[in-house]
Amino acid sequence: MTFRLLALDGGGIRGYMTARIMHKLEQDAGIDLTSKSVVDGYSGTSTGGLLSIGLATEHKPEMLAKLYRDKALPPFNLARHPRAWGFWHNLRGIVG
Repeated sequence: MTFRLLALDGGGIRGYMTARIMHKLEQDAGIDLTSKSVVDGYSGTSTGGLLSIGLATEHKPEMLAKLYRDKALPPFNLARHPRAWGFWHNLRGIVG
């Protein structure tokens, strides 16, 4: 028997990137990561654990990314950190 586990890494605000990548994966592969026919279980460390709980309770990666974007990114004020802004800008070019 095969058990399909989705394990998500921690890293605080980097959970935004993880959620965006999962959303892009769903779009490109045509899958639903909250579907029990796709994933049997979820696991994660720190912010990955929070994302795992979200997925297990059928919250879509797009909604989880929006939550990070709206609630977690503003306190970091990327305008004060130009190198970080460049990283996020490049990431958006990759995952949309």
